[in-house]
Amino acid sequence: MSTGKPPNIRRRKSRTDDGKGDRRMIAGKRFRTPGVSGPEANKRFDRIEDVWRDNEIFCQRQLVAEPSWNYIAQWAAESIRKGDLRIQIPPIDDIVGTYWEADQTLPSKLSEIVWSYVDDDCSTAYPDEVAAMQSAAAIEVYEILSEAFPSVSWDLPKHHYDVQLKRHERIARLSLEKLAKIKNEPPPDPSTPLIAGTYHEALTANRQVA
Repeated sequence: MSTGKPPNIRRRKSRTDDGKGDRRMIAGKRFRTPGVSGPEANKRFDRIEDVWRDNEIFCQRQLVAEPSWNYIAQWAAESIRKGDLRIQIPPIDDIVGTYWEADQTLPSKLSEIVWSYVDDDCSTAYPDEVAAMQSAAAIEVYEILSEAFPSVSWDLPKHHYDVQLKRHERIARLSLEKLAKIKNEPPPDPSTPLIAGTYHEALTANRQVA
């Protein structure tokens, strides 16, 4: 599968800083925390600095000579400065554009996803948002971002997350059944939940064991 430039990549919309609050310059970009100061503002700035460190590593891996804020990192940092604990996955344009502008190639899995939406006229027609993708593709994008920016708590849309959680539950239950058989014990109760708690708690637990 080719990892070359996807045809006719759309460009992202510009984003501007807004709101009042504490401000800090991080890697040449000024961030404000709208209406927030003190310890809470410092927490947000610390998280933004974590994103920048991820971004530096990303740039090194993509052989970028001079690290700078790319589209994915900016999206995460802007969400964090406004107080978001979990970060929605950026528009697909931003993700594709980040990799393309870094080294003129895409990760193989991302390339496969993009090219699966190329029509006969060699134009891309992939959805604007990951929420509109098929679950398999959405989960791949989520995992690509989680590997590239591990400090960010990416928020996979719930309908896609449910598919991923059920898949892992099936695998886990099969493993428990095999373990019980090896130990000559009765099979586990299939009604017993493997992960308790809220959707976001389960998402975090699932990321830790995935």
